[in-house]
This record gives sequence, structure tokens and C-alpha cells, in this order.
Amino acid sequence: MPARVVVVHDEASIRDEFVSALHRAGYKVAGFSETRTALAVIEAGGHIELLITRVTFPKGTQHGVSLALMARLKRPNLKVLFVARQELVEYTHGVGEVLQTPVLADDVVTKVQEMLSA
Repeated sequence: MPARVVVVHDEASIRDEFVSALHRAGYKVAGFSETRTALAVIEAGGHIELLITRVTFPKGTQHGVSLALMARLKRPNLKVLFVARQELVEYTHGVGEVLQTPVLADDVVTKVQEMLSA
């Protein structure tokens, strides 16, 4: 599925809110609940420029930093936006930009606009 923005978040309400807001703002966007499926889509091709993810996922699954690093193996220019709690921000240094939670969907849209226009 070609998408300009990929949102990966295991909490459906947050993921759906971000996807809807980005879609309303005119972006092609796809949402995924698990990192493994999202990584397969990112690696498969298409026009994907930005990954939005959280840092932590349920125990036994790949975390968001690992997802971002693996995605960049295939797409070195992929931009990454983490939505993370303050105590997890340190793990994202050098990997992507961060919006600290709680965050509004409108803030995500504004940050995406900023990142994609840079």
C-alpha cells in the first residue's frame, strides 16, 4: 500500500486519531498496530517518507527505535517521528524527532508538515 506517512501504534484510538488527522490534512497515510507488519510495508516499496511510532510496544514485540533503524536499512532517508513519554526520549537520540506525550493529533500534523517541508 503506497503511503507517504506510516503510523505505527498499538493503541487503536491513538493510531486512528493520528491517521484521521493526517488524512484530513491531505496526506496519504497508513496505520498499523504492530511493528512487524509496518516494517514489511515500509521495506516493500512505495513512496514512504515519514514513520510515526511510539518507543515501547507490548512485551515480546519489536520496539519503535528498532523499527526505525531497521526501516532505514532499506530507506536511509526515511524521517522518523516518535511520540514518547519524557522518560523514553533519551532512547531516540540520533534516530528521529520526538513529540512528548500526551500529544494532540493537531500537534502531530503540524510536526509532520514541518518535517516533510524541511
